[in-house]
Amino acid sequence: MANRLFRLLAAPAFAAFSAFATAGASFSLPATVAEYSPFALVIDSPDAPLCDGASTYVAGTVRLAGNTVDISIPPTGARCAARTMTVPGLPRTVRSVRVTLTESVPDATSGSTRTTASLVMTRDISVMPLFAAQDLPRFWTGELRASFSTTSPPAVLLTPSRTSMFVGQWQWLEPGDPQTEAYTFKALSAPLTAGALPAPLARLYRVEYPAPFAGAYFTIDGDAARRLAREWSRNAEELPYALGRTDALGCPIGMSPAYRLFNPAAVFHRWTQSAETYRVLMAGGFVGEGIAWCAPNRDG
Repeated sequence: MANRLFRLLAAPAFAAFSAFATAGASFSLPATVAEYSPFALVIDSPDAPLCDGASTYVAGTVRLAGNTVDISIPPTGARCAARTMTVPGLPRTVRSVRVTLTESVPDATSGSTRTTASLVMTRDISVMPLFAAQDLPRFWTGELRASFSTTSPPAVLLTPSRTSMFVGQWQWLEPGDPQTEAYTFKALSAPLTAGALPAPLARLYRVEYPAPFAGAYFTIDGDAARRLAREWSRNAEELPYALGRTDALGCPIGMSPAYRLFNPAAVFHRWTQSAETYRVLMAGGFVGEGIAWCAPNRDG
């Protein structure tokens, strides 16, 4: 879900803009933005089809390519001088924004029209980490142990040698270096004292399972956490971590889905950011419960 189609909304311009111009066109944006906080982007190009009649909306496709975010503006009909838009927030890895204006041109071969880039503009940007937290904590279901059999998948044993918030023994986990690849999902550090989160993000909550079950349930739905806490006679613990909300457009830019599964035999949940692990666990008897939240893209 690195690509997403979203509607860019008209928004007030920022006073502290700096602009980059070429071929009579320009776009401007703040030099520094906060991670996953929306900001305004202004395109000024009198000869570009930025408007769609009287509508205040224009569609744009956003793709994250390395440390550059590409915003492609398709031809929408009427030409106008400028348009102010809202970008829904970026991850800290982004270093530049590239805006491509496109136009429909006749195709002499087929007689139809095709969309082609009419202008490409690039601007540097600095994305400050959320609450100045530089680390991306990783969460594991347990400790990865290699299998002695060449035909069996690796297994996971929950041990006290690594801080773990999850429960379960000898369950399948994606293979790889435990420090980089074998984690189940990543999260953004968000101290509880740091204030409200940007709109695309939500805080992680933890509720211990009721006796006699061991372990905990995790969710970004605070209301659900409090309801379960009442039903289970437990506390809903608000954690100093943030994850992405899902919406009709998918995950926030730079994030991908984290899936939740339930083991009906042992009565516990697991979470994974690997779609392949999700499929393997379901084949092994887990019940897939779909996307739980969005998490920063996996390493590699």
